Amino acid sequence: MLTSLMYIRTARAQQHTPLPHGMIFGDKPDASNAMDAAKLKSFMGLKKRITTVLKGTIVKVTKEK
Repeated sequence: MLTSLMYIRTARAQQHTPLPHGMIFGDKPDASNAMDAAKLKSFMGLKKRITTVLKGTIVKVTKEK
């Protein structure tokens, strides 16, 4: 019986409520020097890592699994 109670409690803990639209986590980035996402590939060239702020339009959103 103890095992079944632990299972029910664990299953309930994994449920979550949907987040409100436009919610921001952490500090809002400084978008004054934001780069267009379409130009990212040419900007990076052969660099493996860069730090930048991107701007663009979301084209497709997948459903949560």
